[in-house]
Amino acid sequence: MKNPLCAIPAILACLGSAAAIEVRGYTPVAHDRFLGFPSNPTVNPGQDFSHLDLSGIGWFEKFRDIQFALISRQHVLFASHFAGVVDPVDEIRFLSGQGTQVV
Repeated sequence: MKNPLCAIPAILACLGSAAAIEVRGYTPVAHDRFLGFPSNPTVNPGQDFSHLDLSGIGWFEKFRDIQFALISRQHVLFASHFAGVVDPVDEIRFLSGQGTQVV
């Protein structure tokens, strides 16, 4: 690049968009879907989206930060960059609408 000052507007634009993915003012009461996770998860009634049925969102037993979305009785959806980590025989856990764990 002949003139590095030309890159400044692009860098500034990226800085603004990076802040959009940041969780500001994180509090477990407002942001965590489950209380007592991972040993005894229960639905968090104070969570910001507690009015939605999130029983189709589960977690991976080996790495509890990897989450899955149940889209049918046989299929789950998750980020493709975890494809090398998740083995088809591994357990995925969900919390049912009645508050029980489903494996």
